[in-house]
Amino acid sequence: MVRTPGHSGEDRRRDRPPIPVAVFGCLSRQSGQEFGMGSFVTRSLVALGAGAALVLVPASTAYAEPAPNPLVPGDDEQAILTLPDLPEYDSQFNWSRWVEEIDYDGGECLKTTVGGQTFTMPAFPGQFEDWLVTIVKSVGDESTPATNDLTWWPIPGEVFWHSSGQDIAHVIYCSADFSDDGGVVPPPPVTTTTTPTPTPTNTTTTPPVTATVERLWGQTAYETAVAISENAFPSGADTVFVATGETFPDALAAAPAATLSNAPVLLVRRDSVPAATQQELLRLAPQNIVLLGGTLAVSEAVEESLRGFTTQQTPESVTRIWGATRYDTAAAISGGAFQTDVPVVYVATGQNFADALAGGAVAARDGAPVILVGPTGIPPGSHDELTRLSPTRIVLLGGPLAVDESVATLLAGYTDGGTGSSVQRVWGQNAYETAVEVSTYAYPTGAATVYLATGGKFPDALAVAPVAGQNGAPVLLLPPDGTVPASVAAEITRLNPQRVVVLGGELAITAGQYDAVAALLAP
Repeated sequence: MVRTPGHSGEDRRRDRPPIPVAVFGCLSRQSGQEFGMGSFVTRSLVALGAGAALVLVPASTAYAEPAPNPLVPGDDEQAILTLPDLPEYDSQFNWSRWVEEIDYDGGECLKTTVGGQTFTMPAFPGQFEDWLVTIVKSVGDESTPATNDLTWWPIPGEVFWHSSGQDIAHVIYCSADFSDDGGVVPPPPVTTTTTPTPTPTNTTTTPPVTATVERLWGQTAYETAVAISENAFPSGADTVFVATGETFPDALAAAPAATLSNAPVLLVRRDSVPAATQQELLRLAPQNIVLLGGTLAVSEAVEESLRGFTTQQTPESVTRIWGATRYDTAAAISGGAFQTDVPVVYVATGQNFADALAGGAVAARDGAPVILVGPTGIPPGSHDELTRLSPTRIVLLGGPLAVDESVATLLAGYTDGGTGSSVQRVWGQNAYETAVEVSTYAYPTGAATVYLATGGKFPDALAVAPVAGQNGAPVLLLPPDGTVPASVAAEITRLNPQRVVVLGGELAITAGQYDAVAALLAP
């Protein structure tokens, strides 16, 4: 669908309750079940004001976002919370590591008590803060670490985790100490760091070319998207794609269409356009803006505001592309950008962002659409668009836990050959290895430029995917635990790039990860 704003099945799931409390949630599954259908553990945010009373929001008012990966209890991306004081409920709840991204102002610190253990951490002001906390599970009298860290982003206020209205975890945000005597010092306002190229020496041989490593980042995901746009489009752009920076589904398939339009991707909030995004739109001076997602992803007020940043400022200056679900939105993006009988289509799960974004950069390079499917089926909108596209072959991104083999078999029927050999699956054991395999598949002889983004959240990879496609560069992912996986390090070495661009600040990709990558490229 194009330009007709409205509510959708997917949008209704993100709708807010008609009470003055913002509610955020994620799917929870009881122990022993796959992350498919199950009971909820919800997160309720209660805003704090002078003399304001705290309000506990019942679980029934929360909405849910799908888990980003098809996790099964025992996977290394699973967190377990034990509820010893609620014997009437199943004592173990699993939830995905995805939590709605929220920005905040001021210096806050986190204090949370879970299972009798308290964790605190100061936060830098005005940033998206990644806070990794290990949830403890209790077995008898023993306490053992959970199988992985849970990441969330803070906002001033109090947060309660519930199950059926019962308070099971409590997070308090307070003022941080930024004094010089042991307090936290905010990072300097540097937006780009570049490893300089050494001055050649006077020798009879040509010195080796030293690869450069640079960081493009801002204080928020919105500002990082601006930094990417400034770097890639120094002279402006006739078209700009705009998506919400709060949830990932609407823009998963945007990279190929944005590349075809030679357009950057900028991010907005549902109800406002961040100041940095406004300034970049003024600099870019686009004739047209393509807005991705329905009105519950990006409001009509924001759509009208965006129109004012176009050179013509007419009703036609902003085109909204959306569908009733994320699958329909991806199909609508494809339908607006691609003709029938395309050589290749890239297909990824719509349940998480990593595979689609890493593969989207390659699809953008190849001038190919990205279509989303479910873990065990092909939604109607995707079916219709695949039928219309009638590709010669399909590249399926991600392993059988992301997209089942039965779906791969069905996909073959959409190709003009109609055989299993016309579908090629590119995948690894996790999101990071899948991105490596995509890079190996697409760049067998190396690449001059490599982009590195965090795999812990989506905005940085989303904003850079069309730029990477235009530059013929792979997008590799790094985990939020501060490491550089061996498979990623090996792929960077194999690619032998002249330039590596690290996306996001040190809360996205740490200084240690940056240095480790630079060491890989040292002569």
